Amino acid sequence: MASGRGFALCALLFRMAWGLKLNEVFNEVQSDLQEGLALQASLEKYAATLPEGATKELLRSFKICGSCANFRRFGEPHDGGYLMCMDHMDGVTAAYSVGVEQHDKWSGDVTGKWKVPLYQMDCTVSQPAEMCPGCKFFRSCLTGSTPGGPQPAWTLSETLQQTGQGAAAERSLFGKIDIEGSEWAALADADVTTLKKFRQLAVEFHWLQEVHKHPDYLRAMQKLQLAGFRVVHLHGNNFASMFDTTDYKIPQVVEVTFDSEATPMATCLQDQQLRPLDMPNNANNAELPPAHLPSL
Repeated sequence: MASGRGFALCALLFRMAWGLKLNEVFNEVQSDLQEGLALQASLEKYAATLPEGATKELLRSFKICGSCANFRRFGEPHDGGYLMCMDHMDGVTAAYSVGVEQHDKWSGDVTGKWKVPLYQMDCTVSQPAEMCPGCKFFRSCLTGSTPGGPQPAWTLSETLQQTGQGAAAERSLFGKIDIEGSEWAALADADVTTLKKFRQLAVEFHWLQEVHKHPDYLRAMQKLQLAGFRVVHLHGNNFASMFDTTDYKIPQVVEVTFDSEATPMATCLQDQQLRPLDMPNNANNAELPPAHLPSL
């Protein structure tokens, strides 16, 4: 009987020791995960606050450098709505709405205002979220020159050719692009001649917190600058959060209005300006804080 009790006691002690060991292992794993996340955050902050480099130059490229006196909102009252500058839109001949899966009131608002042909594009659906008079749907996505991403897809130059706008005059087109991250390569690989056919572009840029992609992102912004575009408006999408460095911050997902004919500002704005027409994408949450960007 005593030997049985001794065996039971040994078994109990073994289970207790094993339980303590499991707790130690669990705590070590949790600690390693936390250290890994902290290291990643530290690396991102360090990369983003280098004196010079792709990150700082990228953030600098989002500064508002063009003036606009008259904005108008096109699209949904919340997510899917974009501010367009109305100062010099007379004479536009066609428009593009790229990314029409979930909502596309923008297209109907545009054709109602300008009565021009509008081309809706999205390869992820068989038809746009909203049909509209004067609108024509193409089941194609927008891509860069390197194959990849959703298919079928066209480059920006191919898009104009396929929609009959290959010979469009310079600054005669305008558009909206919301394609969940594919915008970076599509714009970076677009040729300047094609981009110059557009007078104004509203683009939602995604995932600015991905620091390792900043050199590629910068290529897209530099290509837009080479094509003569100036940023006239910024608005953060509050379905995401902020990319916050030690010195600067910008929404991880940000809507940007570019205008090729905007009057250059004497001094670009380091801080985002919220406008009365701005509305939170997520109506149930407050707007994100304004972007704060490098001054030089």
